[in-house]
Amino acid sequence: MKKKSSAFIISVLAMCFIRAQAQVPESFKSLYDFKEKRVRFSTLNDKSDSYIILSTNYNTIRLPNKNKDESKYEIERYLEESSLNSEIIKIILADLENGVSSDNSCRGKLSECVVIPEVYSFVYDYDENYLRLFANAKYFNKNNNVEKVYANPENKSNALINSNDIYFSSYNDQDYNYTINNKSLLGLSLGHITADLSYSNSESSKGLDIKELSYDISVDNTRLYLGNFKNDVRFNSTDFLSTNTRYQQTSANFGSSKNLLIGERGAYDKLFYYAPTNGELLIYRDDRIIKQMNIGEGQGFISYDELPSGRYEVRVEVVVAGQIISSEVVQIYNSSRDTLAVGDVDYLISSGVFNSNSYGQSTYADYFEGKFFTKGLLASRVLSPLTVGVGGLYSDGEWAAISGTQIYLPYQFTLEMSFNYFNNGSYHFDSNLGNGIFSLRNENFSTGNDNGNLAQFVYSDGKYSRTSLSGNYRFSNGIYIYSIISKGTQTILDSFGGSQDTYSYWSATSGFNIPLKNGINLGISIDYQDSDNSLNTQMNLSVPLGSGYSSSSLLAFNTKSLNQIRNSINKTDVFTSKEINSNLSIAQNYYVREEDKNTIDMVLTASTKQENWQGSAYTYVDSTGEKRGVSGSLSSNQMFYGNNIVWTSDKSDAYGVIEVDSSESEQDTYGYVTVRKNGKLQNKSFIYEKRTLYPLNIYNEYDINIDTESVSLINLGESKINEFVKPGSVVKLEPNLKNILSFVSSFDDVMGHKVNNIVCKGLGCHHVQKITDGVFQISLMDGLDFELYSDNNICIIPESKISRDLMNYGRNHCIPNIEPMDNIFVNINNEEKSLYFIGLFENDFITDDMLKIIGNDRSSIVKDMGKFKAVYILSEESDLDYVKLGLNDKYLDIVKVKGIQELSIKDLSLSSIKSKN
Repeated sequence: MKKKSSAFIISVLAMCFIRAQAQVPESFKSLYDFKEKRVRFSTLNDKSDSYIILSTNYNTIRLPNKNKDESKYEIERYLEESSLNSEIIKIILADLENGVSSDNSCRGKLSECVVIPEVYSFVYDYDENYLRLFANAKYFNKNNNVEKVYANPENKSNALINSNDIYFSSYNDQDYNYTINNKSLLGLSLGHITADLSYSNSESSKGLDIKELSYDISVDNTRLYLGNFKNDVRFNSTDFLSTNTRYQQTSANFGSSKNLLIGERGAYDKLFYYAPTNGELLIYRDDRIIKQMNIGEGQGFISYDELPSGRYEVRVEVVVAGQIISSEVVQIYNSSRDTLAVGDVDYLISSGVFNSNSYGQSTYADYFEGKFFTKGLLASRVLSPLTVGVGGLYSDGEWAAISGTQIYLPYQFTLEMSFNYFNNGSYHFDSNLGNGIFSLRNENFSTGNDNGNLAQFVYSDGKYSRTSLSGNYRFSNGIYIYSIISKGTQTILDSFGGSQDTYSYWSATSGFNIPLKNGINLGISIDYQDSDNSLNTQMNLSVPLGSGYSSSSLLAFNTKSLNQIRNSINKTDVFTSKEINSNLSIAQNYYVREEDKNTIDMVLTASTKQENWQGSAYTYVDSTGEKRGVSGSLSSNQMFYGNNIVWTSDKSDAYGVIEVDSSESEQDTYGYVTVRKNGKLQNKSFIYEKRTLYPLNIYNEYDINIDTESVSLINLGESKINEFVKPGSVVKLEPNLKNILSFVSSFDDVMGHKVNNIVCKGLGCHHVQKITDGVFQISLMDGLDFELYSDNNICIIPESKISRDLMNYGRNHCIPNIEPMDNIFVNINNEEKSLYFIGLFENDFITDDMLKIIGNDRSSIVKDMGKFKAVYILSEESDLDYVKLGLNDKYLDIVKVKGIQELSIKDLSLSSIKSKN
């Protein structure tokens, strides 16, 4: 029974096939015949196309009957080179034995459609003979050990880049303080020199401070970094093993580096703060201001890319009217994030001498100052989510063993841990778990026994423990919540290393901001400090009033009762200049427990960013007269390259500059510029100045292109530049731009016939287009010479016709390019005659009587050439001269006959157009 059923099914299928074949029109049957062709084959995996012999019909591909093994081998090799894994290659080759149909899901042009298959699909364009293979991404080999390409270490655009920052404050109840920071970066042909200096008059850090004086060079995958460093050296992915070390050093550091590796780099985090009213944010590192900015009320943040790289400790202060409203010590984890590929290893070998440490209160600082040290670190990414590191530090008979790990966890969490164990039993442990919304940080330092000093020199005089837990989240409806809990202990030692005091602390801050209707915002913050067992609560309500005005009300409660009521009126954009961001706040304060219960204060803030500098100012005054003052900042940056000194407000370690050389003194726009970093678009804009600056990120490859034709300018200079940017680089692009003048003119020859073609010769030529017989559109470049020809004739456009305001120059003439009294032969009514060029005459000398004299029964032809007339004679004579024409030398001296070549090409250039209009 089964055999009969099978036979029946086969019979039915055979009949269907025969019927289908019969339904194919005779004219299309050839499309279904298989033919062996050399097919263009592509896997779309950044691999060049391959050309392989296959057997194909309209929509099916299979291995050829002839030389099947050779084609099979070529396909297998090509698929392997395209990073397809062996499993899918076997399936494809097996299917090609029997034939594979083209995917019928494509619509439109087959060579442009995209298919996302579960396994694989072929798309065959019969007309183009083009076969494309689409495979699911899971079937491609994920090989992290791809060949690394490093940039040339030579810096061909080296320059000197200098940056200055000045911070100042002056209040009537405080000393005048200022800090001046100056960083110079000198790019060399190989490497760069850094000089980072600071000067301050404040009591805590008075005098000149050398932050860094170093030379840094990278070649391929290695780096040498030597000099004097106040802070720990940031080098490569081993940086996470060196956390919160606080010693200064003069050292030479050598190791692996990805500085010159072509590709993307890592990301940054955010540092959050909260201000109850308008004020200033000050960020200190080792008692030196590294960032100052005006801030508005409420919660805000500063990006880590605005802070120095590395892992270190900063003090974040919110200041209002010169008074510190909040102060918090924060650990910054701004690692360079030189991410390793799986299986890759980074290393660092460092040797030098200790200078001092950053706190230096005890004998440990003096003991190790000038002592030799050596350090080695090693990090490896053993798994995709796991990086481990080990190392060691040695100095004066003491040593430390170092270990650490980085783990990438689900939900964007990262866990970093490092452990330093010293031979005297001291240890330092540091861990950080976070994902941008939640963060848990813990740091512990134990001093062990009294037989060693290295641990105390590197970390702290006394033992300490610090733990912080923070979180923040913004809901889709705009509600924002945050919370920070900190706890720790600290032992302070006297100058002889003896225990002086041990204290513990913990604090908690929490708050939320709720956007209400019509722009009204309600903010509440609660802060607890166990040092004085205080609980402080603030409630702030802000209401927009329109036209830049707003009002805000603040209620502040302490542990027991209401402490302060503050009502203020605020106005933004106080100054009319759009270049100044300003805010004026006038507030009435009621203090419950103070002698001056009612006070009025005024705060005026302003900030501006100009082309060459930027600055900010904060002023405060109150009604009691006891508190008034001003503080602010001023910064600028300079570039020295070639013979140029350029100032800018944009701070960077490298710049791109476009310097336009244009014949136009003023131009609406000079072109459309695109800037790409590592192949990704970073900036696209028109440029309106002859010099335009672009801050660039170092150790990245940049492509800068300018399109000028879109703004009707021709570029005879540089239009693009590609360069891997290094510190101390000014990458320069120098376009040479010319305006394009396009006009329409008709041309005829000396016999009055329309010319068939026009050819432009010279540097000023851009484009000639024939519109119709004898009529042409001609495009020329400003200020450059050109000549127009039609066959052997030169085409003249009189200067009197040239105008920028007219696009049609009317009828003009193409005349033989011969000297006066030379002749050419022309055919008139099948009769050959001589055409003599008599010369160019000024218009005043060409009269009917004069033409009768030279004509003498000869035909004369006169062509208008602006202020000249070109005169020709048709004659059967072969030896005409001026005497036979009746023009004696005396007459010729008067009329001053000119030849065509005596017309200056400058009379016809676009520079004359510019001067006339």
